[in-house]
Amino acid sequence: MGMDFSHIDDKSYENVQNIIKDGRLEKVKVDECKVYLRRNGLRLSGNKDVLIQRIKEHLEISNGGGEKKYPLSSFVVNCTGDACTGDVVMFEQNVYEMFNIASQSASGPPCGTRIVVGRIVKESYGSAKQQHTFTIEVLWSKGEKPLSPLHPLLIKGRTFTD
Repeated sequence: MGMDFSHIDDKSYENVQNIIKDGRLEKVKVDECKVYLRRNGLRLSGNKDVLIQRIKEHLEISNGGGEKKYPLSSFVVNCTGDACTGDVVMFEQNVYEMFNIASQSASGPPCGTRIVVGRIVKESYGSAKQQHTFTIEVLWSKGEKPLSPLHPLLIKGRTFTD
């Protein structure tokens, strides 16, 4: 029996869109930032400056801006086993028709591949399984089922450090 606040979010989102259009992003409130970020499936953590920066980056890299800023040709060094927070990485991923979000696993044969370019925003180390897990913000993606800009992606370290 939760209350439906979607009409309030719609109004806030509209307000943020108008503020962006007017070039006054610094005037946006934290709650409005979070409405914009939530609506676009982006991370909500951080203070007002971080949230505004994330919105600016989303606007910049949407519509192909990410590929202009980080072209394929800029990835020439194969740095296996040496990735850390802040690095911009490129990797190829198998894409599956059926993907179980709960177990983070896929079933059946891959239906294709995609190239993902993203920034490592967080890394953690699970001592029980002795493996790194990276949280990557997608800067751009192409191929089968491309991911949207700044989409957060969890990747096991062995996936791109082998």
